[in-house]
Amino acid sequence: MPDSEENRPDEDGIIGGFGGLDNIASSSSHDHDVFVTVHDVSLVDEGALKAAGATNIDRLDGNFKITVGPHADDVVRVIQT
Repeated sequence: MPDSEENRPDEDGIIGGFGGLDNIASSSSHDHDVFVTVHDVSLVDEGALKAAGATNIDRLDGNFKITVGPHADDVVRVIQT
């Protein structure tokens, strides 16, 4: 199994870490990062995001950038479907 598959983030865990799909206002990706805007910051669980595979979390108000590696596009695709 390639290393990138071994380190694949848990998309459902990331969604849960952001407080669920209903709390996610928008999402996009670039390179290894996922950008998410949430409705209610109090619902975000940064520990859950890290447990789901986020290696870095940057936050500014309701906007988050998490680093998840080469599967960032896949994470956003799951969020948006």
